[in-house]
Amino acid sequence: MHKAIEMIRRTEQKTTEWSGGMTTEVAIFPRDAQYRLRNFIWRISAATVETDYSVFTALPGIWRVLMVTDGHLDLRHEGHHDRSLEPFQHDAFSGSWTTQSWGQARDFNVMVSDPYEATIKAILGDAMGPGYRDMVRPNESEGQGWEMFYDVTGRFSLWIGDAWEARLGPGDLLVVDRSCLTSPLELVITRELGPAPADALIRVSIMGPDSSA
Repeated sequence: MHKAIEMIRRTEQKTTEWSGGMTTEVAIFPRDAQYRLRNFIWRISAATVETDYSVFTALPGIWRVLMVTDGHLDLRHEGHHDRSLEPFQHDAFSGSWTTQSWGQARDFNVMVSDPYEATIKAILGDAMGPGYRDMVRPNESEGQGWEMFYDVTGRFSLWIGDAWEARLGPGDLLVVDRSCLTSPLELVITRELGPAPADALIRVSIMGPDSSA
């Protein structure tokens, strides 16, 4: 396996209860960081929202990006903005804001500590055609940066470069550490044929203060 690439399977992830449902910590960095201590650079999780109303945990100094993968959520960030989310729509907000939600859903969450930044997008299976191609590039400056790919339904395969291939299962996360790359890697994603609800791969980009996309 390429030293820049790590696969985190669903079977390696830990699921716990939170006040509004269940949450799965998909990945955290550094690996020995703990969410309760807030000593992470980034954290990826997937959760269920099973109550009609909830108030988000206050997380000062942390920027959040949340994407709904099933269901519907209405978010209100007091004094900032409101957002209504359907599947594969997302919202970005500060963990220091007072945030309330209405609705029941499954969601995908990215948290980054200041001054790191994160962006996410859904690669929808129906829009892929025969496949999806892109490049994962090394950092253009000193600093840390990651590209991640989370499979919602387990219907995707990835080829990275000319010698690495992986079949993803539901909830699996592939992480590429851009600081370990010395040259660009071509990325090819293919999808199983046939209909599937919520058929998408979520791509996450995290950039440090001295890195660039």
